[in-house]
Amino acid sequence: EKCAEVLHSAAQNLASAGAQAEVADRDATAAELTAKFVSEGANVLSYGDVEKFFGGLEGFVGTPSPNVLTAMRHEHCDKADSDVFIYTSNYGIRTTSRIEWYFVVDPEGGLEQLKLEAWPTEDLAHSDLKRKALPLSHFERALQDANQKLMAIKRPQLIREELVGARMYTGPIFQKYNGVLRGKDSPV
Repeated sequence: EKCAEVLHSAAQNLASAGAQAEVADRDATAAELTAKFVSEGANVLSYGDVEKFFGGLEGFVGTPSPNVLTAMRHEHCDKADSDVFIYTSNYGIRTTSRIEWYFVVDPEGGLEQLKLEAWPTEDLAHSDLKRKALPLSHFERALQDANQKLMAIKRPQLIREELVGARMYTGPIFQKYNGVLRGKDSPV
């Protein structure tokens, strides 16, 4: 209760200061700066009860699997939307979660597994910048080098699942991830 009072008081002070601020020499208003997010529904907040709050993230989404790579595969390959196509305007690629999983985790066997003749490719003009289907083993040396540096500064080492996650996120499936992360009721 005391915390709520402090937050409420601070919010009132900020609102009061903002109302009195000189706005004539600003390039854009706060409303203009947030228009993109407001139009995407990011201004809608939902609140839960005390049980939801104390349940934490696990109470909201469930207990995580200790078998991370298996859980990641399940999320990309076994869900109702695993074969729903997405199109990314920046990559110009039409793909699915399942296709992207195999592109990253098993590029050699994935085409046969998926019954595809070739991996989806970029439609965009920069052909020299197109992505390549590389096996995870291609990144082992870089992962070892990164882990050496992390150990030297006493930080946790990266694991294979993090490599997979990074490869997935830096590909076209980022669009689906961002949709999910920006709103729990995202259409993707």
